[in-house]
Amino acid sequence: ALETARNAEARRQSVFFESLELQDEEESVVCPSKPSTSEECSAGIAAQQTSRRSDVSVAASTSSVTSAATAAATVSSSSSSSSSSSSHGGKKIHPALSDLVVYTTPVKFRSFDYSLSMSKYYHMSSFAEPKGVKLARKEGAAWVEYNKRQFSRIYPAGWRVDSSNYSPIDFWNCGCHMVALNVQTGSFLMHCNRAKFLRNAKCGWLLKPSFLRAVSYTFDPSISHAAALSDTRMFESVHLEVQVLSARQLPRPDSGAKFKHLFLSKLKGKSTAPVADNRSIFAALADKFVPVSPRVKVMVVGAACDRHSFTTTEVRGNSFCPVWVEPQKAEFNVACVELAFLIFEVHYDAIGLAAQATLALESVRPGYRFVQLHDDKDEPIEPPAWLFVYIRQRDFLTWSADRARTLS
Repeated sequence: ALETARNAEARRQSVFFESLELQDEEESVVCPSKPSTSEECSAGIAAQQTSRRSDVSVAASTSSVTSAATAAATVSSSSSSSSSSSSHGGKKIHPALSDLVVYTTPVKFRSFDYSLSMSKYYHMSSFAEPKGVKLARKEGAAWVEYNKRQFSRIYPAGWRVDSSNYSPIDFWNCGCHMVALNVQTGSFLMHCNRAKFLRNAKCGWLLKPSFLRAVSYTFDPSISHAAALSDTRMFESVHLEVQVLSARQLPRPDSGAKFKHLFLSKLKGKSTAPVADNRSIFAALADKFVPVSPRVKVMVVGAACDRHSFTTTEVRGNSFCPVWVEPQKAEFNVACVELAFLIFEVHYDAIGLAAQATLALESVRPGYRFVQLHDDKDEPIEPPAWLFVYIRQRDFLTWSADRARTLS
């Protein structure tokens, strides 16, 4: 064991002295003549580093040349008929591959006439809400033609610091492609946005109606109702019948201060004076039961010519399972079905909106249907609340002919 320890110590000393000799050799290479001053030694070290950098640069340039030659050989072997490839960032790109890549270029909008004269499909312009509203009202038809050639995107006005929203329907009617909204704010406008893009498997992309894409036809968003109904070549107009039959588990008003105040006002003969002695008793009753009378408002919203509404009668004091015994049927002539929304709103007397359901009319199926209701933020109500309705759609020309025969 003592002999083994001595041999190991000898090997460690041998390695140590060999490393010292190598270090001396490196210093002699950098400063071979033992310079008398530190400036001379620094100059020698700089010269050595320059020599090493030049070696590395040469090696790198040799590698680049080799790679370029290999790439050129590959391109020539795969496509002998192609011309010399273009370079970008030190890499070779084949022209045929480069031509497949198309980017949209953001440009400042000047006028529809100027965009038509340029006629570049990859030009895309952004429109602030005030300017977009002005164009939609005054030059709607020209904007429809613009959107057949180029992309347009709309964004809310800068003064909407409260995250409120503008109406996207007017811009959809002009064929605009990207309409930005403040999704954090629940409103009727967001309900329409959700209903519109529920279609096409919720992928976020929809094909515009044919009358917004046709080359030989220019749609005017301000078209009159009669003109749209009579144009059977471009529009598939329908006669819509909606009958509200009953509802189930409509949401009860919460126990907030607003509803307590309304309840107390009714019990005290609609006097807003505070109740000193029995206020706690009335408040407890308000938490458990608020007598409400629901009514349903049925609306169609879409093109400017398709704005219709109908309101049912009230069912007194029953919000759990109201039934409308008398026929409550709404009838609308809808010209532009592809742009229309069917909206159900449940209102309580003196309280306001309690529940709603917004549907794209193109997705509505006829017959007896249950319609699930959502709250004002478009979230499903729990426990589930429903409307039971009957829906019928008929071709407008067929309905008009049958109605003329009946009247005659």
